[in-house]
Order: sequence, then structure tokens, then C-alpha cells
Amino acid sequence: MHWNFLVQEPHIDSQGSVRLKDMDSDRRAEWRTFLTRKGHFPPQGVSGQIEQLEEATKRFQKEDGAKVTGNLDRETVEKALTDPFWPGVTIRPGANSDFRRDRPFFLIPVLESRFPFQNQIIADQVKAYVQQIGSQNISDIFVVSHGWHRNYLGGVQAYDRLVSRFSMLWRRGKFGVDEQYRPLFLAVHWNSDPGKDIWLDRAGRRDKASFLELVERTFEPNPTFTAQKSAGDLVDDFEHLFEQLACNVLPDTEALASDPASLHTLTQVLNAYKYRGVEQRPTLDEKVCTLWRCYWESQAKGFLLDQTEKPKPAGDWLTGIGTLGKFLLAVVGLPAIAGFIWKLVSKRKSGQTGTSWLDQAVDKVGNALSQIPWWEQMTGTGRIVIGVITWVAVSFLILLIFQILYRRKRTIAGRTQPAKGFPFIQVVAWIGPQLLCLTPILIFLLFTFLFRTPVSLLALAAFAYGPQNFWGYVAGAALLAICAIVSWIAAKAEKPLSGVFRERLLDEGDRARNARDILAAIARAPVRLVQSTVGPDSSVRAMTSMLDNQLAFFAMQRKGVQAGVELGQFVRKLVTACDLGERPLHLIGHSFGGLVVVNAARTIVGTRAKSSRWHSFAAIFRPQMKARSGAHPGHRITSLCTVQGAIASSWYTGEEHLLTHTDGAIASIFTGYDTANGVYYPLANNGRLAAGYLGICRLGAKGLGGFREATYIGRNGEFSMVVDPPDLSKYSFPTGPTLLNIDASRICYEGNPAAGGGHDDVFKDDVVNLIWSVTRLRPRP
Repeated sequence: MHWNFLVQEPHIDSQGSVRLKDMDSDRRAEWRTFLTRKGHFPPQGVSGQIEQLEEATKRFQKEDGAKVTGNLDRETVEKALTDPFWPGVTIRPGANSDFRRDRPFFLIPVLESRFPFQNQIIADQVKAYVQQIGSQNISDIFVVSHGWHRNYLGGVQAYDRLVSRFSMLWRRGKFGVDEQYRPLFLAVHWNSDPGKDIWLDRAGRRDKASFLELVERTFEPNPTFTAQKSAGDLVDDFEHLFEQLACNVLPDTEALASDPASLHTLTQVLNAYKYRGVEQRPTLDEKVCTLWRCYWESQAKGFLLDQTEKPKPAGDWLTGIGTLGKFLLAVVGLPAIAGFIWKLVSKRKSGQTGTSWLDQAVDKVGNALSQIPWWEQMTGTGRIVIGVITWVAVSFLILLIFQILYRRKRTIAGRTQPAKGFPFIQVVAWIGPQLLCLTPILIFLLFTFLFRTPVSLLALAAFAYGPQNFWGYVAGAALLAICAIVSWIAAKAEKPLSGVFRERLLDEGDRARNARDILAAIARAPVRLVQSTVGPDSSVRAMTSMLDNQLAFFAMQRKGVQAGVELGQFVRKLVTACDLGERPLHLIGHSFGGLVVVNAARTIVGTRAKSSRWHSFAAIFRPQMKARSGAHPGHRITSLCTVQGAIASSWYTGEEHLLTHTDGAIASIFTGYDTANGVYYPLANNGRLAAGYLGICRLGAKGLGGFREATYIGRNGEFSMVVDPPDLSKYSFPTGPTLLNIDASRICYEGNPAAGGGHDDVFKDDVVNLIWSVTRLRPRP
């Protein structure tokens, strides 16, 4: 079968290959890293030299018996993806290779996360896996999507924590299915992190004692294994595994290029162990997944850096100041030091004028500027504007210089030298421009959140006129009052909001950006620039990542829709190719992963993108364009479940085709402790409320006989704890999908409110039990 996707393969020529110069820079760097590890590309080579890279590609093709062209064809890519030195780590079940790759799920990269021909190869691997088991023996198909803030490793981490819990509960008999049960997990990865899509654990080093404690609670020696293991053997074996796990996810390590034979042998050690207190035998893939979960959930220690100073008999005064500064920074922190210095400087008195040293410096600058003729002719506002522009320009220049210096540290394999101390100069240069660029979007979001329309921003102009005329204040207040009343009436009438992204692909050619996207891009410029001046292990990364993640909201929102459409295309073709059309198909998504799966569901069932206004107008003169809207034949789905989904509470309104092609349940698991959906989502969307905070609104569809109200469950302490999957059959509807709002506020509640509250508190057995119950629902007879 020929596989076509929303995002086409880059420039496949008539020979079925892709030229290296036609690939994007990130994928080309990934290929260069692979060839360097294989020894075909010299570490001292010139980065970006296509001719040198093509020669290295030919050497790899000749070594592996592929057609020698210097370009990437499917055979070459397939050999690379299965090579132990491949930096991307291909995840799939049944590989029986090593603990880096073995999992009970297939990882499906979409959009820019995938390599040329990669999804074609993965689709054939899934097909071979299904044929080996037998399509009639596949019990359920689970399509799962992680949320945002996830790079390549972060996506795998989320699936390890979720699927391993599924495995444990299944093997413990919680689901009421035996060992013959055969689920097929398709886990989509889309780079939902503002940074690079890399294999790097942002939490840094993990605590070994914490890891071993989790292991001892999870595994025990298998009494049926030929070589009996003791408790002491368990500690020894898992210490060696911990060593390799840690080296595989930290920066500045070459563990991914470890000896494949030794890693395979180390992975086979897991055959000597089983789940503690569980009689059913999990597969090696399941145990590897659970091993990684123990690692991910062990205590994080942060990045640990090498000693970068060279030995010498004695230090000079600069060494002493640097040592003292690093010590104080580690003991009391940067904010305390900065506050102390500012207070000390601002209160230092001059014996001549009695003003502070800072005031004297400002006066000297003012006296110097007063000597410039055109400066004296400018108004106060003009001087402020010129001063701010100069300040921002100098700050950006400093950051650009450090960016150039940082790039010189990069090696040909894409690795960087370790961080050295705290980049104080970069941070000082960054703070001012960041505050300036952040202000416009904060004002825009605040006004549209409170008054539901950008028109309310006109009140700022009226207030600015207020100091000259009292009626300016009156006009501004009146405008805000009118906006508030109109928005209240529109909300009561359930009118859709205007000027916000509809969270679905309107037209395959529609990529329009609104004011939010533009202002967010401006606000992200300084933070992305300062991040480009430091390595992945720098403390500045952690300090700025939270801000960058929030500002990337609009980009990730659109990206989630595109990822969902491509995922839906992949699943549709896969189900047809593998003859799985009669198997139950479940879609599950967390956070923006909810946005991914609902758009994937639209694509799977055959809902076409709704036409934009331009498309509808053009169709009057070109009738053939009308065929692009509406619905076309597709597959049915069994259930659709969002877990704290970052989608509109009213998202399903108007999705008649999706509703009438869903057999089981459409459910929204939400929590009142989710500040990401409860505060940040409406702040970014004109006050539009999220399903991950309140659940889904009533739905209307002609095929379902009018409006339907979703059933609320989980309140009044019903789901204070869910140790077994609850029986939800009493809530099922006689026809069409069962609509459920599941309040998990007493389950998902932990987390810093500023960082999203309970938004990510979903990796629990209770949540997996709820998801399982949703997937079991069918129409009531």
C-alpha cells in the first residue's frame, strides 16, 4: 500500500529517494550524528557540508549492501532506523533488542518529528506484527496521544508511565481479561515542546536509592526461572540497569552508541524477574516499560556538571572572586544576591550631592545627552522611545554575540560542551527586552479574557486621553461596560466566540495567523534567543522553559490539530491495510493530546475539513471545489476519551458525523484543580472554557434525535479512589455514543498552581481504571 500523509515526504525523486540537501536542517543533523557514530563521518568535519555528508552516506550504503547513491531511499533509512547507533531510538514491541527500544507500544512520529520514509516503515512493522498475531486475535486498538511540553524522550516517558500501569492492572486481573487478551497500542509522538525534539531527560540525574525502592515494590525474582535469583541479585542486576538507563537520557553521553550485544544481554536479565505478587506473566516488552517507569518516577536530582577548572598551585584574585560568587549563588540564590546588591548600590550616598550613586550616574547620562541638539528638541515621550529602543538593541546584540560564541562550542555530532557556571551577563541582557516584548500580549489576553473581545482594547486609548480630559476616563469605562454586557448576553445565548482558533482544520490550505500568534511570537523572541546562548544542561533552560511553554500555547494549539489530522490519516490507512476494521478502536488523549485525538477521530470517521469563507465564495464560480467539504466514507470508532483535554467544552457541537460514527462512549475526564485548563486556557481564548476543567457541553445532532446532555459522574466522593474499574454500563445510552463527564477532582489534584496544578497528575492507577471503564461502554440493548 502507498502511504500518503498530510505532510508529504520531502522531494521524493523519480528513483524513490530524497536528496540530503532537500531535507530540513534538524533531520540532516540527525543523519549526520548517526554517520558520525558509525565512523563514516569525521567528528572534525564541517557541519552542513553536503558533499562530505553524501560521501559518508555512500560508505554506509556500501557497508550495509544497499544501493549506493548518496541519497536516502527507503532501504537505507530502514537499515538506519534498526541500527543500534541510530540517535532517534525506534520504539516498538517484539524487537527483542535492548531496553532502549523494546516497548509494548509502537511509537508513531508525526509532522516534523518523523524522518523520511519513517512512517511507511513503521506501518509495515505494525502490519507484520498484526499478521504474526493474527488480525482476528487483536482484542482492542488503543490510539494514545501525549500532551504538550514533550520532546521525543518526554513523549516516550509519558507512554511508559501510562502503558506500564495498564500492564500491571491487566496482569493483576483488574480488567477481567485473561492472558489471551491482545491489545495493540499506537502511541503518537508530536514535538509539543518549544525546543528541539531531542532524546534528553530535562529532569537530569535520578536518585538510585529511590529507583531501587520502586523496583523492589514492583519486581521480584521469578521462581520458575532456571537460575534462581535472590534479593541481593535483584539489587545488583537493577543497579547495572540503572547505570545504563541514566547514561541513555543525559546530555554529553554516548550511551546510545553502547555495545548492542552487552545491552541485549543486560535486557535479558529481566527474564529472571516478574511483577511482584502477580501470577500472569508479562512480556519482556511490558517489563522493560515498567522498568523505565520506575526510573522516571524516582527522585530527580537535576543536572550534574563536570569540574571545568584546571589544576594549578594557587589561584589569583579573580579566581577567588569567582569561587566566592559561585558559592554564594549556590547557598542563597540569584534573587537574594541581586536584591542585596541593588539595595547596597541604591543607598550608597555621595558626599557632594547627597544623592545615591545610581542617581548620579543617571544625571551624568542626562547631561551628556543634553549636549545633542536633536535630543533637546524631542518631547519626553520621544526620549523614552529612543532610550528603550537603544536599550533593547544593545541587549539583543549582547545575546546574539553569546549565541555565536555558543555555536562555536558545538561538535559535528550536535553535542555541546557542558555548562560552566551561571550565565549572568546573558540573563541581565535578557530580562529587559523580555519584559518589554511580554507586555503587549499580556494586555491583549487580559482584556479579551475579561471582556471577551479585542474591541475592549480601545478603552486603553480613551484612558490615555484621560489626564487631558476627564471624559476620556468616562468613555473608556463606558466601552468596557458595553463589552462586558454584550459578552454576558452572548454567553447566555451560547453564541460561539469570534476571533479565536476553532481547534480544527478549516481548510487544508488554511494556515492563517491571528493577533495572538503574532504577539506570542514577539514575546517568545527574547526567551528563545537567551536559550540559544546556553546548553541543555544550563540552569537558564529551567528558569526560562516555563515562560516559553506558556507563550507557545498558540503554536502548540495549531500544531496539535495538524498532528491529529496526520495521525487520523495514518490510522485509517493502517486499519485498512491490516484488516482491522472490525476491531474496537479507542482514542485517548491528555492535555493537547485531547486536541490531537479528537481531530484524528474526525479524520478516521471521514469528516472533511469545513471550508473557509474564501473557499465557499470560490465554490460559487468553481463548483468542483464543493466536493472538498462535507463527509466521505470512513471507519467507525468505539470510544473517544480526553483526560484533562485542552479543548473547548463546546468542541463537539456541530460534529454530527463524528457523533453518529462513534459506537461506545465520548468521555471527558476533568478536575477542578487543573489551572492549566481552568486559568491559562480561557485566558488565551477570549474566556472560552475547557473540557479538561468543566467537562463537555450538551451536544446536538440530527442523527441522535436532538440535543443530549452529558451524564456527570464522580461527584460527592464517588471517585475519591478508584482501585477497580467502575461499572459504567448503567450510564450507557440506548442509541449513539454515551456522553460522560467524569469528575476526577479527588484523584488528580497535585501540582504547583502556577505550573498547571493537577493538570499532569494523571499517571495513576485510578485514572487508568477510569479510562478502561470508558472503553468498555457499548449502547444499552
